[in-house]
Amino acid sequence: MAEINSNQHYLIKSVHSNKCLEVVKGEIANGSNIHQWEENNTIAQQFIIEEVGNSTYKIVNLHSGKALDIAEWQQENGGNLQQWDFHGGNNQLFRLVPVSSELQPPTPDNNDIKPLFSSATGSGCIT
Repeated sequence: MAEINSNQHYLIKSVHSNKCLEVVKGEIANGSNIHQWEENNTIAQQFIIEEVGNSTYKIVNLHSGKALDIAEWQQENGGNLQQWDFHGGNNQLFRLVPVSSELQPPTPDNNDIKPLFSSATGSGCIT
């Protein structure tokens, strides 16, 4: 995996849809949702990825300065992704895991690959 540079801004794209994570409407408030959207060169789609220790990272939106956050500390599939002031809780810490470019979307016959979020591909879909 390439070295992460915390001085660099990143787009985070879905392998499935090729769309970018984006803070909805470029909002800056705590609790604003994250969805997927066509790449549009706005700072609502740009993130800073910074290692915080033990191979975990915080992912912060460039525009709002808020961290990606799994809402209400949910652990079930389908948990909502939002932004929130960084507090260092496990719901804001992520591991970056290399994936093969040969991954295929999940199918009934290939259920060992689980999507992180919804498999919807349209702009505006909540991830």
